[in-house]
Amino acid sequence: MAPSRRLPGRSLIAVVAVLVAACAPAAASLTEPSIAPVRPEVIAHRGASGLLPEHTLAAYAAAHAMGADWIEPDVVMTKDGVLICAHEITLEQTTDVVTKFPDRNRRNGSYYTIDFTYDEIARLDRIGRVNGVGPRIPGHRIPTLKNVLEMLKTLNERTGRDVGIIPEIKDPDFHRKHGTPIEPVLLRLLRNYGYNSSQDRAVIQSFDPWSLRAMRETLGTEIRLVYLSSKPIPDIVLDQVAGYCDGIGPNYKLLAERTGDAWAPTDLADRIRARGLTIWPWTFGDDELILGRFLAAVPVDGFFTDYPDKGVIAADLIEAEKQPALAAEANEDDMRRLRQAAEWIRKWTQRDTPRPEAIENP
Repeated sequence: MAPSRRLPGRSLIAVVAVLVAACAPAAASLTEPSIAPVRPEVIAHRGASGLLPEHTLAAYAAAHAMGADWIEPDVVMTKDGVLICAHEITLEQTTDVVTKFPDRNRRNGSYYTIDFTYDEIARLDRIGRVNGVGPRIPGHRIPTLKNVLEMLKTLNERTGRDVGIIPEIKDPDFHRKHGTPIEPVLLRLLRNYGYNSSQDRAVIQSFDPWSLRAMRETLGTEIRLVYLSSKPIPDIVLDQVAGYCDGIGPNYKLLAERTGDAWAPTDLADRIRARGLTIWPWTFGDDELILGRFLAAVPVDGFFTDYPDKGVIAADLIEAEKQPALAAEANEDDMRRLRQAAEWIRKWTQRDTPRPEAIENP
């Protein structure tokens, strides 16, 4: 398989207006509009999380094998300063912490990662999320971000690909209040693995504007930054984040409205691109045709999906539409192999747990 394409130009972001408005003003200027690539890039949301338990090495490795261009690990810090991959700052939703450490919860009943050392975290099983997109399969450990970076480095070297890493910092304000700022730890670890500049295959994303701005202006990182948003994004917010971020990562429903099989774009994509920012919506499910129709209506730089195999097919459909001659000669054997691998994984996961039928996972 050919190496993954580099992320062109700027990267992702989005914003909660009331939060950004509270920040000190950042110089806003309209730059040259950004242009979507011929083929959007596929971001494996928590790994191949529709097929395997989220945030496990198995899910990340499967996503790499399926042809994802980027792997997305959420990151949380332990009591002793180790970054682990987890979607919440608490443990009970996806692990067996209640069984192994029954008395370690706080008054609200939750078990916080920040209260556990990594040696304690390493004793837990990541068994999957109750009522989640992916199946519940025992036998998986909780990986550290270093584990993921090591695996990604090895897989890229052995396959000749250049799959990137897009960590999302979870609740940086929570970490700051506990005296353990997560940003410098993350930047130092990425730097140790050669991720330093806007040209490297690393992007950091967050819903927290202060966190992203601090990484750019105080900690001085040149790594591309992405602001995520689940809420409508006014122009004043876009102007603010354009001063220190590279793109917008909106909920896909902010970019287009769906009626049946058709998608009607809103004006958000045009407003984002007018500021030179790129667009990375989240999170799509297992119907590559619905996804393909969305991508045809709203050209994006990349997109998050729980099913990277289906995401690859949708991205190839868009490329075929834009460049028929290129797509006709490219990757037929690879596509067949990837689809076979995806079907094998599906059959394996269906042994004990039915595959969810949800088309989209907001």
